[in-house]
Amino acid sequence: MRSFDLSFFLLALIGTASLISVGVGIAEESIMIILASIVIFIVSLGAGFTRKKKLREQEGRA
Repeated sequence: MRSFDLSFFLLALIGTASLISVGVGIAEESIMIILASIVIFIVSLGAGFTRKKKLREQEGRA
């Protein structure tokens, strides 16, 4: 079993919070909150997948 990875946890937490913020933005009818939340979600998701790919490549070489 793998150990706990704080960076993946934080990226997941940021992604989840940004999806919640989209709902808040819809409730508040604020386009700025919605757009900012979507951008943050895409960035955190992309960062997570990029990090995971790099870790897999490093494990493959070892």
